Amino acid sequence: MYDNASIALYPENAIIGPDSFRQMAEHPNIHGIKASSGDLRLFHEYERIARETGGKAFIGNEKLMSKSISRHAVPSMANIFPQFCREFMDVIAEGSREQRREYQRCMDERGMRIYSDYTKIHGGIMYALKIRGICCSEPLGPDQELTCKEKKDIALYVSGLEDRMTRFSDQTM
Repeated sequence: MYDNASIALYPENAIIGPDSFRQMAEHPNIHGIKASSGDLRLFHEYERIARETGGKAFIGNEKLMSKSISRHAVPSMANIFPQFCREFMDVIAEGSREQRREYQRCMDERGMRIYSDYTKIHGGIMYALKIRGICCSEPLGPDQELTCKEKKDIALYVSGLEDRMTRFSDQTM
């Protein structure tokens, strides 16, 4: 085991109970947990845990976005780069307008590539997670299968995005 290992979890097709969610959120090497159950009661429980653990738990579900944006809701990019998304939430809360715009621009620009112009969001997420060494399921449905070119583009963007986000975060925080 590594003392400094960073772990990102994306429990695809699974609902994590509050006790397990808390244990993972309190772990020092887990940057974030993104849960998208769509269950409003469970969302509020996760929200409470997120507040108690300093916002290390990420909540994301489009159906709940209007209620959750100020409560650590994050886009699907948090599955791939949870540390960046956590920093982005801090910038939204405390940063300058310029910092917010730069973080948003960085996320939007790369998101278009990873998600194949938003036509293969699930396929792009799963492939990017694998590139990052994060365990995940296979994309659901044949419409989410990536071409060789899409895979190559995603691999290039994910490696460049990781470097860009790390350098950007160091410069702005």
